[in-house]
Amino acid sequence: MKNGKYTPLANQVPLPLKTGSVWALNIDDYVKIAINTGFLHTHTNKHTIIYNESNKETKADPMFSHSDLRAIFRIGNVKSMSNKKELYDLFVGLMTSESLYIVMFPNDATKINFQTVSNGTPFSLYINSDEKWIKIGRELRDEYSKISPSTAGDAVKAKMYEKALLKVLKDNNVPLNFYRLDANNGQFNGTWKLLGLDASGNVTENQGY
Repeated sequence: MKNGKYTPLANQVPLPLKTGSVWALNIDDYVKIAINTGFLHTHTNKHTIIYNESNKETKADPMFSHSDLRAIFRIGNVKSMSNKKELYDLFVGLMTSESLYIVMFPNDATKINFQTVSNGTPFSLYINSDEKWIKIGRELRDEYSKISPSTAGDAVKAKMYEKALLKVLKDNNVPLNFYRLDANNGQFNGTWKLLGLDASGNVTENQGY
């Protein structure tokens, strides 16, 4: 308790790098710990060349990757009688120069009703289907590759990345809510926005968390 109010505390645990990598995080052990409900991270400098798993030159996009998205399902898959985790408690966050982004499950999502929330897709498929996530990863790379060469400013490109992610989430029936908190010159003191797509494919912003 703090000032008479319940204040949740973050367990600030640094995540290690994958063996042989100078940039990729290894979250395998972290997601298996029952007490953990989420993590916040950044991507490498978007102007700096890195090498992917195929040893090809690339640059990190300032938006969630398919492995970021899969991580929230992996966190939710851990079972523990002493540390019960509800799906709506889980999160994965990404901080960029423009915004703080969070993906979470819908507020009414549970493992019992998950197939209703996900239009019939069982939770286990999001955990176990490598093929599904390879497809999502390929589609994200295709969408992001259209944006990264743009000469538009970072703020404009951020909106393009948001729309690209929302499109891939929708096309692949991934039931995650996507939230944004604007950086506001590094203060991050604004209002959370729930982002979505309307019937015409335009990004919508709804206030509130």
